[in-house]
Amino acid sequence: MPTLAYQAFQGAKKISHSQRSAAYAESEVSYEAQLEKEERQHVSLVRAIAADHLDRWIEPAKRFLNNRGFKLNPASPIFLKFLRMYAEATIEAINHSNKVGRGVLSPVPSSEIIRTAQALDQSEESPIRTSPFSELVHAYMQQWDAGKKNHKETNTRQQKLATFSLFQRFSSDLPISKINQEQAAAFYDALRLFKPQWARNLRHRNMSWTELVNEFGNQADGLSDSTMNRHMGALKTLWDWARRRGYCQGDNPFDDFRKRLKPGINMLQYMPWENDELVKLFSPPPKRNDICEIMIVAMFTGMRLNEIASLTWNDVRSETTDNGNLVHYFKVSDAKTAAGNRIVPVHSALSWLLERSSGPSDERIWKGLNKEGVGNKPGADAGNEFSTFKIGKGFKDRQKTFHSFRKNVTRIMEHAGVPENEWAQIIGHERGFTYATYNPDGISLHRKKELIELIEYPNLDIPHPHKVKQTQGSSTVNFTSKGPWR
Repeated sequence: MPTLAYQAFQGAKKISHSQRSAAYAESEVSYEAQLEKEERQHVSLVRAIAADHLDRWIEPAKRFLNNRGFKLNPASPIFLKFLRMYAEATIEAINHSNKVGRGVLSPVPSSEIIRTAQALDQSEESPIRTSPFSELVHAYMQQWDAGKKNHKETNTRQQKLATFSLFQRFSSDLPISKINQEQAAAFYDALRLFKPQWARNLRHRNMSWTELVNEFGNQADGLSDSTMNRHMGALKTLWDWARRRGYCQGDNPFDDFRKRLKPGINMLQYMPWENDELVKLFSPPPKRNDICEIMIVAMFTGMRLNEIASLTWNDVRSETTDNGNLVHYFKVSDAKTAAGNRIVPVHSALSWLLERSSGPSDERIWKGLNKEGVGNKPGADAGNEFSTFKIGKGFKDRQKTFHSFRKNVTRIMEHAGVPENEWAQIIGHERGFTYATYNPDGISLHRKKELIELIEYPNLDIPHPHKVKQTQGSSTVNFTSKGPWR
């Protein structure tokens, strides 16, 4: 109990110092006013404790204990004993802060409970838990999952678990309280030298840390700064969560590992395909027709891979605009962000898709793509297939990916002088505050159609899908060469 009271004292002192520092930064007058306010508050609270009026501390004390894994009945003798300690600790923090503010150097706490807790340092009443690292991770992920219910599924959970699994094996599942900064640094240095593509080898899941280092470690071309930031950031967050719940104390050993990312220096950016590279990609095109088709759709819409791969026949719609023209469009409703949910007009170069006989409304257009990965998305299968295809063409640069088609389309729009706010509504980015607030409906469908038709690839010979032949229940696509396109 005294140790917990001392933690309450330290926390309240930190808050009081922070408030006073903010006042000092504003002006000396504000600083003096803050000191006087705290001194009046101190006197008022001392009187309340002397009169045994402790109600104001009940809820804060309950939250303090809950955050450290202790759930006590507010009517129990143990809780009532701690309640007085907690109240004394918080007013002692104000008194301590006031002394510092008046120029008293290294003030000695006057409260008996705080002096006792300081002397105890680490007693048998210490709240430090000795749970193995794996059990701590399980408790943390339960809380994390609870806060993510009904949210769009991403790969963040799998990334966190992968990081924790690595550190569990590195530390031999030690309690997190046993981890120091030297061990954190040793983990960082070893992981930094892992082969960039090591995680694609699924055998790693059953390998010990020593086996991982022997097979994937000590590489000249190790993991990027952004990847290391993600690993160490997850561990830093876990430590902070654990400290608030009594699993560890002191400074976070995973601090100070984050590297600032600078585009072009230690952060890779996706780059658009150059014309000669596009020619190479389609000479010849992928053997899988569905992969070829989604590549072409990406080139004439700028849509993301999973947005295209997930399209159903119900997502291909049409509407008559105010000027009487019929415009076909893709309705994107399961994008990675809220701004990504949008309508994208069908480019005239994709008219072959409109000529096909559609299947059931809920059937995916490219149903041959397997659903896999996080969220059971067909884009994962398409991504793997495209990656294999482009590497086979000699494109091993990680800056040239399927996402590069999206870069191509955006480059075309910028060269055409299209306002960024207008193109954001088609590409699926956040709009600026003024237009998004005062014109939430955005630009018209007619205007979007005009913009999408600006996309062209002069002198590029792209295979032209046109019909689908039904062969024993499966579909095959005929291609003809219609280049150059527009």
